[in-house]
Amino acid sequence: MTNKKILIPIIGLICVALILFSVPFIMDIMTADKLARQKIIVENVRTHFAKLTIYDEGEKELPLFDIRNPQGEVVSLSSILSRDGFVLLNLWATWCPPCINELPSLQALSKEENKKNVKLFVKGLSLDQNLSHDELGGFLKRHQIGSFAHYQDHRNGLIKTYSVPAMPTTLLVDNKGYVRAEFLGDADWTNSEIKAFLEDFVTISLESNEYKFLTNFWQS
Repeated sequence: MTNKKILIPIIGLICVALILFSVPFIMDIMTADKLARQKIIVENVRTHFAKLTIYDEGEKELPLFDIRNPQGEVVSLSSILSRDGFVLLNLWATWCPPCINELPSLQALSKEENKKNVKLFVKGLSLDQNLSHDELGGFLKRHQIGSFAHYQDHRNGLIKTYSVPAMPTTLLVDNKGYVRAEFLGDADWTNSEIKAFLEDFVTISLESNEYKFLTNFWQS
């Protein structure tokens, strides 16, 4: 009886140790599987854009500079990023016809994503420096575009710090402030394949971050 009392806690400790030891390996396998799925969905959506570039986590940081928000206040670009999810940041201008063409679909995407549990937030940053805050607002009102696009790079901060290859350009920025995808050219953002890509990419990326955090926790 005494030997059994000793063996039971020892066996329990061995089981706990085995579980703790195996957790990082299981998480690595799950993360690898999710990243493989991520690559597949990227290839499926490339044809919808003039060019699509994917960046690894931590590879390309979004520069921070002052902008005007929809209320006309000067704030840091960091204020429109999200610690909880990803931001789809559309770079547009009133002098760019393709930009104007895609704004309604971005607005529709914004309204649709707000109703879902996907942590994706759509914002539009105008690169117009020659328009006042009120003039930009009037332009958006005439085109029936909401305030999601009424952020303004009024000091030309983006052009000075980030190479914008074409207009429009749209950036998918993660919850750490890094650009994870760069889309060139206008697109119909209500397209089912594009929406599925965004939702899957964001969900997989956020889940992968959770796995990395847990792996670091168990290994610390």
